Amino acid sequence: MMFKVKNSLAPPYITDLFVVSSTHYNLRNSDFIIPRFRTVTYGKHTLSYLGPVLWSKLEKSIRLSYSLEIFNKPIKQVNFNSLLVIECKDCFLCNS
Repeated sequence: MMFKVKNSLAPPYITDLFVVSSTHYNLRNSDFIIPRFRTVTYGKHTLSYLGPVLWSKLEKSIRLSYSLEIFNKPIKQVNFNSLLVIECKDCFLCNS
């Protein structure tokens, strides 16, 4: 989903959930702005938070893919459980 948002392939109602970083500096992992949240119970489990967090933890070679076909092959081999480190108990996302 984040690849589609970054490359303007997603529908506008999904693209509006994320804020693309518009800095002119060459910062690491600066494709999307990670939003702040007010509650840990729900804030860390929203798509608008988890999408940019997981995207920033992907390898740079995967993030810099220039087509969806090239992106799909290496992304299927990524273990997202190792990327997602959230200390929570009994939440819907972690138990599913």
